[in-house]
Amino acid sequence: MKVELDFEQKECRVIKDDKKKYYTESTFFFDIKKELIKQGFDVIKKLMMKDGHMMGGETYGYYIRERKQNWCAFDEEYCIRNCWKDYNEGRQINLHIETWKKEQK
Repeated sequence: MKVELDFEQKECRVIKDDKKKYYTESTFFFDIKKELIKQGFDVIKKLMMKDGHMMGGETYGYYIRERKQNWCAFDEEYCIRNCWKDYNEGRQINLHIETWKKEQK
């Protein structure tokens, strides 16, 4: 898995570069988080609903949030797809980046 952040385009690109398969949204987002931590980002994976947002549910609607809450990345289509299934089929996943404070470069 290769993860690229593009704050100008407001995109987090997740590119398949291995044979690993995912079977849950949670493990997929966990590995995205691990890749971003390797790149030096201080991020957490969380259910949107448990972070006070009126989105998602008990088992879906994960997002990656920068610990100091400057930005987050989430699947804008989480209601109608499981992005891990598209990833397993070799499609690039583009998560939306939302910034709350200063812009990242």
